[in-house]
Amino acid sequence: MIPARHIPDILAAERALARLDALAGGHAARALRQRRDAARRHCLGLVKLGGQLLDPADLDLALVDPDVVDPPRRAVARLGAGLCSLLSDLQDGLEPRKTGLDTDLLQDRRISTRAIRQIVDSAELDRDAKRIADEILGDGTAAVARVHRAGGKLSSDQRQDIAAILAATRASTQALLEADLALRDEAQDLDCSGSPKIAQRIPAWSPAWVAEAYARWTEVQIGVRPDELDGEAMAIIEEALHIIDQALVLDPGLTGVARALHRLQFVEELPEASLPISAPGLNADPDWVRRFRALTAGKRAAWWPSFAKLVAPALLARACGLRSLWLPVAAAWADDVAAFRVGLKMSEDDWVGTLARMVVTAGSREEDRWGSLDRRRQRWDEAIATVRRPRKAPAADPYERPKGRRRDVPAKPRARRGNSGLPRLLNLLDEVPVVNVKLVARKLGIALRTAQDHIDELVRAGVLRSAVDRTRDRMWRID
Repeated sequence: MIPARHIPDILAAERALARLDALAGGHAARALRQRRDAARRHCLGLVKLGGQLLDPADLDLALVDPDVVDPPRRAVARLGAGLCSLLSDLQDGLEPRKTGLDTDLLQDRRISTRAIRQIVDSAELDRDAKRIADEILGDGTAAVARVHRAGGKLSSDQRQDIAAILAATRASTQALLEADLALRDEAQDLDCSGSPKIAQRIPAWSPAWVAEAYARWTEVQIGVRPDELDGEAMAIIEEALHIIDQALVLDPGLTGVARALHRLQFVEELPEASLPISAPGLNADPDWVRRFRALTAGKRAAWWPSFAKLVAPALLARACGLRSLWLPVAAAWADDVAAFRVGLKMSEDDWVGTLARMVVTAGSREEDRWGSLDRRRQRWDEAIATVRRPRKAPAADPYERPKGRRRDVPAKPRARRGNSGLPRLLNLLDEVPVVNVKLVARKLGIALRTAQDHIDELVRAGVLRSAVDRTRDRMWRID
């Protein structure tokens, strides 16, 4: 039942949501730009609601390379980057992910050093993890699995334990040719018809969807992905989903969203999932396992309150029938953390009115933000239309004596080609405000030299500027 005293606020909030949803639809690139920016601001709000402060500039750097952030702020920046990646996956649809590396190749086999290096490069490890992997590389794939799961935080004793395990299993392993590994990887990437397999997304608001979100959220919190949940945990998830469905059926629209978010605060917590320290076929050191679990104990926040804040934009879209809008309500909640926490401790009827007023505030800010993004993109388009590229000087005659200092050849406007990669790079900058050459080359599917040329052109146009003060592995941010 809708509280009578809050009906004006609810109607104003739902009218604002409908207007914003109509404005959000349209051009695909514009809608994607808005959704990615909303995920970033929702992430900043989540971190602040968790009691920490995250500089937006640090978040932009951490999305590309967390090691660039100053050490005192690196942990919270890494947390924000993980949450931002999770929110982007929630927007696009969650896909099932394995617990760790493929362990079927680890049993009773020894992979060559070059194949291990390929696995390390594809695992997207940080610098510390890659350094430790290089120290013990060549001993076997078990070391890579341990380093990958521990996030690169291994002491000398732990490395000695890994070396002992590898020494014990080396005698029983068999040689595996690199061609065999390549054929098996290719066979996994292709189906029976020979075409690439398309990843199947998990249906939203299903028990498997919530379990996958919990696994990724736990991995963001402590750096290790847990094992699959047992039957008891899945029963609790089904009960929570039933609470959400019941709230939306009895009170459709924004009122049902408010009641569902309020009731999720009191759902029974999931039992702590076990951490995958050992791989099948490998002997795990009990002391190593005990020390790692003691290190990560107590570092995870309550799941269901975090889940409610995490999926609030998706729940709004589901209950209110929003097709294109993804409203970052956590950004509005973070403006007054005390009011948000007090509101959750009120009755459900009072929380309905509080949420409605916050949604109106968030909607007004979102509309202003969209105008700012559109004006920024228009300014970028005008800048690249008149970008000037230095013209190469003609080759000098080797038989002619130099007649003094050569003048610089003046630059001339460069006409834009129809197949230019600059517009695609601008679309990427809408999603990732900080880029480097490798990221641009990978996302756009171009060569490193071409990526560097595109970045240089945007620097001359005033779109990009240097993000870090160093000569190697340079990064650029939007100006």
